[in-house]
Amino acid sequence: MWKQTVASAAHPRLPSRRRKVTPGTARKKVPSISQLKWMSLTRIR
Repeated sequence: MWKQTVASAAHPRLPSRRRKVTPGTARKKVPSISQLKWMSLTRIR
């Protein structure tokens, strides 16, 4: 189950199936992407 969440986080652009929930997913996906970027920055440092 968690593998699916990781895949979705890695690929913010999901198929048309998730387009119906674009507003809700977008708000939840934006912070996740920002967190991933921060994690990469912290790892580099």
